[in-house]
Amino acid sequence: MGFGRTGKLMGIDHEEGLVPDMMVLGKSLSGGMMPVSGVLCRNEVAQHIKPGDHGCTYGGNPLAMATAHAAV
Repeated sequence: MGFGRTGKLMGIDHEEGLVPDMMVLGKSLSGGMMPVSGVLCRNEVAQHIKPGDHGCTYGGNPLAMATAHAAV
């Protein structure tokens, strides 16, 4: 995805008219400093994901979230 590393905010932005259903964000979300990841998805997909349907390894890490907030 890159967060600007490809010349656009997301790599997908180079494909005109293409809208992904879901994107997974990784290391670049925290500038590579903390184990952070995230998922962006369309409303049509999100409405089917309920609490408990998914899990995470480092969920709820306040330091990682603060680092990601600063990086973004």
